[in-house]
Parts: sequence; C-alpha cells; structure tokens
Amino acid sequence: MGRWGDGEMVREGFEKGNAYRTVFGIKQRWLIVESAERKKSDIQKLELKIEQEKKTALKLAKKLETTGFDTVTQAQKQLTTAQLPCPVRRAFPG
Repeated sequence: MGRWGDGEMVREGFEKGNAYRTVFGIKQRWLIVESAERKKSDIQKLELKIEQEKKTALKLAKKLETTGFDTVTQAQKQLTTAQLPCPVRRAFPG
C-alpha cells in the first residue's frame, strides 16, 4: 500500500485526488480514487466507440455522395433525418 501526503492509505495501482464543491452553502470534499487498469479499460472502450461511429459516418457520407439532390435544402433535410453519431450531428445542426 502507498501512503499519501495527508496520511490516507491507497492501494498500489490507484491514484487519489480531492475535489471541493460548495452546494447550497455547504462545502463538500470529494475523495476521488482512480484505478490505472480501469482508466485503460475506459480509454479502450471509448476508442472502440469512436471507431464504430466513424465507420457509421463514413458509410453515410458514401451513401450521400451518390444521392443526387436538387437543392441544398434537400441535402440538409437528409442530414437531419439520418442517424448520425453525436459529433456529426453537432457539425450539421437541423
């Protein structure tokens, strides 16, 4: 076990931090403990999700490239009704 500056014990492989918030005039101290393994797992899951959303967006882009639109409005309407990943939706608001 490792020892931290304020005397609190934390197991090896973990990091500890503090966050302070004031809610309704009451100061709160939050103890944050983070596992290196969990952090690595979370990053891997996030990378996988980003890759899946990228594939979906590229597939949609390819489909839209072959679609002939008469007006810009038709193209915008198609984009707003498509099932787009979140970052793409923000780039093309309806």
